[in-house]
Amino acid sequence: MAMSLLSEVKHLLKEYNIKPKKRLGQNFVICSSLISKMIDSANVESNDVVLEVGAGLGFLTRKIAERAKKVIAVEIDAKLVNILRSMLKDFENVNIMHANFLKLNISNVDKIISNVPFNISSPLLFKIAQEI
Repeated sequence: MAMSLLSEVKHLLKEYNIKPKKRLGQNFVICSSLISKMIDSANVESNDVVLEVGAGLGFLTRKIAERAKKVIAVEIDAKLVNILRSMLKDFENVNIMHANFLKLNISNVDKIISNVPFNISSPLLFKIAQEI
């Protein structure tokens, strides 16, 4: 029997000894239907280059990669970057970046999807409004 998303998140956090960092505003999606709604709302298509901000454990990333031409998954937390590289190694259309989204050039993407880290919600929106 497949694990629920909540169970998978708990398992990975425990396995890698990760506690969400309040200073980074970390939170993890635990509802598969929310992931589907996010991707559907963004109208992700097969020719899209999608930037994901705060890729976390990669559950949203994986679903985007199943639809998009390319996913640029940005994550600032080095521990999570290592998990992402392991979890998404079979996806040739995923580029994982260990970076601060707020310092990136975002002009070459078609869409941006994020389970927004709480502490950057306003700066994220301002950056998108200014650069897109």
